[in-house]
Amino acid sequence: MPDYRKPTPRPPQQHIPAQESEAESYLKANTVEILNFLDSPVIDQLLTQLKAYAGENGSSMTTSQLRNIFSKVKPINSRQKLQMIRPKLAYVAARQKSSKAEQVVNFLEDLIKNVENDAQVKNFVAFFEAFVAYHKFFDSKKSA
Repeated sequence: MPDYRKPTPRPPQQHIPAQESEAESYLKANTVEILNFLDSPVIDQLLTQLKAYAGENGSSMTTSQLRNIFSKVKPINSRQKLQMIRPKLAYVAARQKSSKAEQVVNFLEDLIKNVENDAQVKNFVAFFEAFVAYHKFFDSKKSA
């Protein structure tokens, strides 16, 4: 007779990362251009890929959470202050419980890690503002 008091061992669950899209790959490969966003010669391509990225991954985060972070990012003008946004991004990712939200947060955090000077802070803020705008565009289409 089997002993029902002992739990059956389960294999450990593995975290399977979501597959990277073409837009995400492009944006990650062009970090230098993103951090030179306002003066980038490829700004049109960056915006096109950002729009696709927001459409693919933006629904993983709520507009209010994204705007909450952006409201803290917008007035920042120094690299040190921008670095303090990273814990807030981690908090947002933890609340979402979505691999796509985690991808978005990791992407933004990687960008912030690569910011080296105050001019790049300005470019990051402009890029993030564009992401928020595209996120809102797709969010309003979803609810219509």
